[in-house]
Amino acid sequence: MDESNQVAEAEAPAVLNRLRLASLLLTTAAVGVGALSTAWGVVSLSALFQSEAASAEAFLAILLWLVTSLAGAVLLWGFAEVIRRFDEYAQLQAERFGRALPSASEVNLNEHTMFGTDGGDRARSEIIQLLEDLRDISLLDDSERSGRRQQMAEASVARLQREVPELLRGHNWVEARQRVLTARRRFPGRSEWDLLDGRIEQVRAGVEAHDVETAQRQVEDLAALDALDRASDVVRHLLKRHPESAAAHELAKKVQALRGKADAEKRARLMTQAQESAAKRDWASAYNAANTLIQQYPDSQEAAALRLDLPTLAANAEIQTRKRLESEIAELTRRSRFAEAYRLAIDLTERYPNSPQATVLRQQLPRLEQLARAGR
Repeated sequence: MDESNQVAEAEAPAVLNRLRLASLLLTTAAVGVGALSTAWGVVSLSALFQSEAASAEAFLAILLWLVTSLAGAVLLWGFAEVIRRFDEYAQLQAERFGRALPSASEVNLNEHTMFGTDGGDRARSEIIQLLEDLRDISLLDDSERSGRRQQMAEASVARLQREVPELLRGHNWVEARQRVLTARRRFPGRSEWDLLDGRIEQVRAGVEAHDVETAQRQVEDLAALDALDRASDVVRHLLKRHPESAAAHELAKKVQALRGKADAEKRARLMTQAQESAAKRDWASAYNAANTLIQQYPDSQEAAALRLDLPTLAANAEIQTRKRLESEIAELTRRSRFAEAYRLAIDLTERYPNSPQATVLRQQLPRLEQLARAGR
């Protein structure tokens, strides 16, 4: 056992004895005050009752003094109980006297430790230990504090040498790096911090290389299937795991370029379809292609060019659709398929109620309905 440990162990029992002594003195004082006050009160009240000059004011004065004295005794006993409970905690943790004083980040008071069963117990234990260590350090002189600090630094090294590998196994190198950084700030100049940082970087780099390679293969497969939305999801997940990875950002740029190229090809295809359909006077196809382009790429130059023509295309497509339905109704009637003609006529009048075809068909609907029922 080194010299600093011997100093710590020699100091701990003395601290505990002083606490017990203070608790005992306060308890004795509380009992003494209570007993003396009670005795004095009994004697004073007895004398007052036997006196012919007794008054209510004198009785109240004695009673008030007695109550105040007893309250003081209870308060002293309360202080003694608090010190006794604190001393019990210190005795339970005495064997851990050499443990390092945790920092706020090392106590790790997050949602997992505070609300989990095991984590909550750990947090409470860390807080108790923190208070005890603060008490112990306040009683040390400069040389003892220096030894204590060396002891705390060694304990912090040992603790991180256990915790960092566990964090790395869970790929949580961000937390591992933060804990080492916190320890380095508290205890600078330790070579162990460089070793731990090197190990963290080695594991992180290895996992990063594997993840980037896997993501590259997935992106290539998805790009071949024209599933660039899923490829973007792969890259987004990769960047979340490795936000500072140059290779991950490079892959993200590649996927973005692929998406830009695919979008440009799709816009050109829709533009060509709209123009060719309009040239063929296939207004419905032209309107559908133009509307799709505008909806999917509203800020594109192609959308800006087609947006002015969209009302005309929509009007022409409606006229063409009404004429087609009108021709189909006439053909069905000519072939005596009155039920189908009637249903199609109802559909046209409901979809285009203000059209010339709807005006004419409303006059013919009763006759079509009669023929449809007769032909059933």
